[in-house]
Amino acid sequence: MTSEGTRTREKVYIIGHKNPDTDSICSAIAYTELKKAVLERKLADGTFEAENPLQEGVPVPIPEYIACRAGIVNEETKYVLEYFDVEPPQYQDNVQPQIADMDLNLVPGIEGRASIKQAWELMQEEHAKSVPVLAEGKLKGIVTITDIAQSYMDKSDSSVLSRAGTRFASIAETLNGHIVCGGSDEVFEDGKVTIAASSPDVMEEVIEPSDLPFSYIVPVSCKDGTGFDLLEQAFDMLFPDDAPCDGSLLTNARQADAIVRAKKSVDAALRSLRAGFTPDAVLVDLEAAMRALGEVTGRTMREDITNRIFERFCVGK
Repeated sequence: MTSEGTRTREKVYIIGHKNPDTDSICSAIAYTELKKAVLERKLADGTFEAENPLQEGVPVPIPEYIACRAGIVNEETKYVLEYFDVEPPQYQDNVQPQIADMDLNLVPGIEGRASIKQAWELMQEEHAKSVPVLAEGKLKGIVTITDIAQSYMDKSDSSVLSRAGTRFASIAETLNGHIVCGGSDEVFEDGKVTIAASSPDVMEEVIEPSDLPFSYIVPVSCKDGTGFDLLEQAFDMLFPDDAPCDGSLLTNARQADAIVRAKKSVDAALRSLRAGFTPDAVLVDLEAAMRALGEVTGRTMREDITNRIFERFCVGK
């Protein structure tokens, strides 16, 4: 298979019967020339592209027709070919596919920890139906389009990411997201991923302790206004007023002032939320709180976080 622009050329052998006579040889030659002429016309007027759309994003190869024979040329046929100055067809002693008939499509490999999304994108870029999986530069396996399709068709539960030891970086890349907490090379070892929209009572039955790396899981509903009392109680348990401060977090007056400003901004956001203010109005106080916390942690408010928050609300309606 050879390349021509964005499409490849695929060899198509046209062969008559075994021990061919003149009719068989001439038929193979004539039919090959006919197929070539029809193909050239379709390529010229764009009919070929219209009749052969992309298959799973991959262009259909352009056929390269080759006349062949499945036996020796007898004397009669040799006389006819020489009389009309036509070369005898290519000899094929075996019509079974052989390695020599294959054109190699050298596709870069992927590491075993790569995501399915990376494998699919590589197939699209290389116009390939499979990619090799490498381990330290050596072939470990092969992933095909069928494998990817089968993985989506197979029935799987919400714990599949933890069983596969999926890296946080792969999850973030697939979702076009960012890792806020944890390292990119860390893996999902325990718990499950659940996407749901329901009441706190139902969510309590779905969420398990291993699903989140926290000691307390408090279901909160902004729609129903439930769960805020439990959230305040959880904070009181985690950070009691009489808890001794060893100075491990706040080391100077500037950091203490930033924490105070952050708390005031959070309180203002909470009052605005309870008063029924629009989400964009509440967001102003939340941004102020995050900027204050950023002075302590060294992190600043990222624009992409703000954009994601605004995308979730219909502001101005």
